[in-house]
Amino acid sequence: MDLEIENTIDIERREWMSQLGLAFRERDDAWHAQASLAREAAIKNLERSQRPQSDYKLLNYQALRKIVDARLQLREEYGKFRRDLLGDEQLSALRNELKDYIMSLAETDIPSIPARDDLVAYLQTQTDKLALKRKRWLMTDEAKNISVTLNNSGGAVVNIDSIIGQIHTNVRSIAMAGDSQFADAVTKLSEAIKTSEGLGEERGETLQTVEALSKEAAKSPAERSMGVTKSLYLGLASGVKVANDLATAWHTYGPVIAAHLGI
Repeated sequence: MDLEIENTIDIERREWMSQLGLAFRERDDAWHAQASLAREAAIKNLERSQRPQSDYKLLNYQALRKIVDARLQLREEYGKFRRDLLGDEQLSALRNELKDYIMSLAETDIPSIPARDDLVAYLQTQTDKLALKRKRWLMTDEAKNISVTLNNSGGAVVNIDSIIGQIHTNVRSIAMAGDSQFADAVTKLSEAIKTSEGLGEERGETLQTVEALSKEAAKSPAERSMGVTKSLYLGLASGVKVANDLATAWHTYGPVIAAHLGI
């Protein structure tokens, strides 16, 4: 598997894992709240409280469904910028990982057993839908002719969405480390550059600078080369300023980027 894909999936998995605790806490809070109401009703009626198993099954199914949906939504979000994450091999690996997770819960959590088969079937359906979305997106990409040719000596062809996908991967790790403001600034500036008419054929080259800068920014301050970082930032600034339609975006996001980089 490509190293960049592995790194992206690792970030996706860590982001998903941070959501699991909340889903189970919500389930348990709902369980305790309803159990408390059942006990109060039983006391009033002088009857023994008996919680219907079907109620717990429903709460547990909702929690597991939320967990599965969260991971699938993350994969769809990442797949918008890295189409290869929605390839047959990657979706099969994702489906098997989530299936193993569901089965492992069923082994240790008795109320998970009734929901297990339903969730596995649901998982298959949803990953099939992601595969169909990938095909539709690829057709759209081709129709829009996203690739642009840079007028340089090598005549290189650059895929803008691929560059933006890598930028998103770089800044997500920064956001998860606590600086969501910087990540948001880089993301929004990148989108503005992508649609800039003022930059024209320079869009690809300018985005490559953003990608290189975001890669440096993802490093720890000790690992980061200030000379390289400052050179990239100044190069980005000079490139962006030639486009009048990027003036507002640079005025808004440029200082946020500079502050994070210590420039």
